[in-house]
Amino acid sequence: MNKPATAAAAIGVLILLIGVGLMVNAGWSAGTFYIDPEEKALWRGNSTSNEELPFLPDQERYQDYDVYMQKNSTLHEISIVDQDGKEILWTANGCLSGDWAETDDCQYDWVGIGEFDQENCPCLISFNSSGELLITENFAAGQQSLVDEWFGQTCAAIIVLCMGVIIIAVGGGIALFTKKKQPPQTQFVAQPQFQESPRLIQQPPTNQ
Repeated sequence: MNKPATAAAAIGVLILLIGVGLMVNAGWSAGTFYIDPEEKALWRGNSTSNEELPFLPDQERYQDYDVYMQKNSTLHEISIVDQDGKEILWTANGCLSGDWAETDDCQYDWVGIGEFDQENCPCLISFNSSGELLITENFAAGQQSLVDEWFGQTCAAIIVLCMGVIIIAVGGGIALFTKKKQPPQTQFVAQPQFQESPRLIQQPPTNQ
C-alpha cells in the first residue's frame, strides 16, 4: 500500500476510535438528575380554604404548574378551581399508592401530585393536609432527564464514526487506483543453456 493510502487508513482508524470513545461516553441511555422542588417553589402553604394563588394568565407564554406535597404527610383533599368554580387541577398521585410507590421518582422528600394550567387563573386552592404543599413551574423541579445532551453526544459519535469509515474507504480506493495505474513489470526468465555435444568426425578409410 502506498503512503497516501496508508496515511488515510491510519487517520480513518483514529477517527473511528474517537467515535467509539464518544459513543461510550454518551452511554446507552440518557442520565438523570434531581432538582429539589423547594428551590423552585413559587407558592407554598399549609391547609387552607379558597386561597387565591398568585398566578395570572400570561399572554406572552403558556405555562403549566406542578403541585408537590411532602412525602410522609397525609393529604385528605385538594381542589384548585377557576373563577367560575370549575376544577382545573389534574391529579396524579401514583407515588402515594399503587405500583409507583417504590420507583425512583417517589423516593424524594417532595412528591408530585398534579398540575394545572396558568390560562385558567386567577384560581383558588383548597386542601386539607398534615404537611405543606408547594407549587413550581411545570418540569422546573423533580426528576430531570439529560436526553438533549445524550442525543447530541450520540449524534456526534455517529457522525464521527461515519467520517472514519469514509476516510478508510477513500484510502482503500486510492490504493486500488494507484495499483491499477502501475505499468506492468517485465519479468526476465533465464533460458536454459544447452551445450552442443561434440560431433564425431568420420575419417575416410585408408587404403592398405
